[in-house]
Amino acid sequence: MNHLQSTLEQSRTKAPSPTPATLSPTPNQALALAVCRLLRTSQNYELQQLKCEFRRGTLTLHGRVSSFYLKQIAQETVRDLVGVERIHNELEVNYAPITLD
Repeated sequence: MNHLQSTLEQSRTKAPSPTPATLSPTPNQALALAVCRLLRTSQNYELQQLKCEFRRGTLTLHGRVSSFYLKQIAQETVRDLVGVERIHNELEVNYAPITLD
């Protein structure tokens, strides 16, 4: 058996090592992905851009929105998801103040 045949034979008998693309997400990652998908279905562009992190029952929202209203909408959107026990709403509000001329 030559070297090429030997290498092919070994590759057939070894289980492929997992790669990031083939690893299943952890339950925390899966819930964070589900929250992000839910926010991305929003009709508001700002909510679609938010980032989510989930760990031990706590969902943390990251990003920027233009009003306190949108900050609250983001929180209410994810409030009733199964597995979410607490929400840390770390969204920053960057609004343009109204000036009276």
